[in-house]
Amino acid sequence: MADPCLPQKYRWDWVDCNQDSSPSIIAVTLPDKHLNGTIPPSFATLSALVKLDLARNNLSGSIPEALATLSNLNYLNLIDNDLNGSVPIGLSEKQQRGELIMRQVSFLLQNKSVIMLSV
Repeated sequence: MADPCLPQKYRWDWVDCNQDSSPSIIAVTLPDKHLNGTIPPSFATLSALVKLDLARNNLSGSIPEALATLSNLNYLNLIDNDLNGSVPIGLSEKQQRGELIMRQVSFLLQNKSVIMLSV
């Protein structure tokens, strides 16, 4: 598989990389790409990830608990998908500490609609 960060002139347009001598992926921006399926827990292997934007797709299932292990993640946008379940505790705690902005994640929990917004 090709390296999405190198060489720079062939970088993928939906991936941002840092400028370190050994670049790492810091952002994955895939809104409105008609993605289907679940959010892969393997996103958690991108240890330098700061931003994950998967808004306005057809993603289903729950938010992987593994995303909470991303210590640099400070922006998560999952608006307008078909997600269910609850927001993982680790992500909720990061949001409460002001370390993470989650954009309009809506879930149906025990017949009540819960919307999480952060500024």
